[in-house]
Amino acid sequence: MLGAKKEKEFNLLSFNEKKIEKHKCKNYHNDSSKDKYKYSQSEFIAATLKEADDMNEEERRILEAEKRILETEKRVHQDNKEVKESIDKQFNDIKGIFKEYKNDLDKDRIELKNDLARERAELKSDLKEAINEHKKVTEKDVSEIKNSMKGIEDRIDSTNKWIIGLCITTIIGIATMAITIGISIWPK
Repeated sequence: MLGAKKEKEFNLLSFNEKKIEKHKCKNYHNDSSKDKYKYSQSEFIAATLKEADDMNEEERRILEAEKRILETEKRVHQDNKEVKESIDKQFNDIKGIFKEYKNDLDKDRIELKNDLARERAELKSDLKEAINEHKKVTEKDVSEIKNSMKGIEDRIDSTNKWIIGLCITTIIGIATMAITIGISIWPK
């Protein structure tokens, strides 16, 4: 890039020198018309040199502006690079955070699954215990009811026997009375 700038400066100087030579030739061929020109050859050369200096100054300003533009482009490129690196770093940080959250969620999910399985097993065990206890209580109650029914049946049987005995005794007593009355009433 700097080589191109030096080449531009050289071309500009060559151009200015050619312009001066061309003007000298023109003045040389037009010696008869020297009085037409307000300026002498030395004034023209001074003006041309001043113009060349102005052009060199302009070229120098252009080169400085290009240099500033290049520096600005470098800074912009560097800033873009830093921004990209920062964004990549932040993206990787966010990605890492999400990965940690995902791992934590997976751990929590596994813990919840294990807790649920443990709770289910405990509930199943508690339910079996409750059912077994209820069966025992029910069997005990049924056994007590059966024993009570057996006692009642025994009482009924004993009461039935007593009632049957009473009935038989009553029938025998009535028959005895009837016979006694019948004998006492029977004519003699």
